[in-house]
Amino acid sequence: MHLLKSVHKWLSLVIAIQLGLWLLSGLVFNILDPQQVSGEALSAKPTAATIANAGPLLNHQDIIALYGQGAVRDINLHTLLGRSVYRVTLPDRIDLYDAGTGARLVVTATLARQIAQRDYLGNPADIASISKIQAPTLETRRHRGPVWQVAIDDRANTTLYISAEDGDLLERRNDTWRLFDFFWMLHIMDYRGRQDFNHLLVIVAAFGCLWLAISGCILLVNSFSLPGSGFLTRRRRRTVPVQVYNQTGSLARELRLPTGATLIDALAQQGIELPSLCGGGGNCGQCLVRIQAEAPVSADDRRLIATERLAAGYRLACRQRVDNPIAVELAGAPTTGSRRIGIEK
Repeated sequence: MHLLKSVHKWLSLVIAIQLGLWLLSGLVFNILDPQQVSGEALSAKPTAATIANAGPLLNHQDIIALYGQGAVRDINLHTLLGRSVYRVTLPDRIDLYDAGTGARLVVTATLARQIAQRDYLGNPADIASISKIQAPTLETRRHRGPVWQVAIDDRANTTLYISAEDGDLLERRNDTWRLFDFFWMLHIMDYRGRQDFNHLLVIVAAFGCLWLAISGCILLVNSFSLPGSGFLTRRRRRTVPVQVYNQTGSLARELRLPTGATLIDALAQQGIELPSLCGGGGNCGQCLVRIQAEAPVSADDRRLIATERLAAGYRLACRQRVDNPIAVELAGAPTTGSRRIGIEK
């Protein structure tokens, strides 16, 4: 049961920290403006796409014929800066073709700048740099393939990510989103990819919470079964007379202490604080008393008290329960104040 208590205590601390992070991140999510997080606050309102080519469009079968049988997974018509283009999806990439002429189109840095200028609501001159990224980063983790990174020198440190394959605007990132993303990582406990809800750490935390609830119920039931413990038993607990002697052997006080309580706790309730560095855990051996009657010997008594002193009636007050009238001689000077934080002799 001692091991169960220790594990329950430390696991409670870990779970409490995570609960605090969940509450804090939830509060941050409610405070942040969704428009700022998504970047739409600095995004120009989209206009309806129209077919811009004046002449006839190529048949999409002509585009498919450029590839081998079954190589094209999908082909669709859409607009890019007012220009009608065919978007051809292949197993390993995406190709663009002018829907009117059939010419192959490449999304260059210049074209990426034009796309960014069309989307960005601020001053186009604020575009500071354009660079090509081949591998996904945390800010583009949901996308694969090469991406143009358009850095904008504004107050929000906005960055636009444009697909280098088909020119689609993939993401709008800024400092507000980065703050949101940090707390999102803490919230879902995915400290690497920041997007997986169903990973091992979450599963372990869930089982930890379940175990915490079960062990808490076990400890609660066990507390009712302990002698003199629990609020139900305190109401009907009887008391017994206890005589307290000082180190000189003279009678210091006559008390009535509740049965079932440990001697160190019962004396503390009467204002007699015995020295203790372990808070009554049976580890420091400082709450030594001499009982002038036959008293049970605990494992901690045998471990911390010499054999000859055990024979003389010395016991640890934290391991002795008040069951019958007894006389107790204080082996060390009692103190005032809390023994829980450690009292020097």
